Amino acid sequence: MPSTCRIPTIPLPNLALTCLTLAPGFTATNSRNHGDSFFTPPNVVAVLIPSDDRLWNDASSDTSTVYVAYHDLATFNINVQRSNNGGLTYGRRGRSH
Repeated sequence: MPSTCRIPTIPLPNLALTCLTLAPGFTATNSRNHGDSFFTPPNVVAVLIPSDDRLWNDASSDTSTVYVAYHDLATFNINVQRSNNGGLTYGRRGRSH
């Protein structure tokens, strides 16, 4: 099954990349040089959730803050998480209202 990757529009040179994976949730990485290269290895445990889909990304004008929202299939909630390091790691999960 192919993964779904999303790249948010953020001020360059920083670029965040997240990809849905079958398990455990999604993978995240980022670039600090206009996407010429990405942090290696990617964070394969950026979000640990067993079943998710519909991944969305957004970023603020602050190049270190990135948001990811996704549909939690187990609870049928839309969860939102924030990254403070350009999309390499994401903090505690919160439910969208």
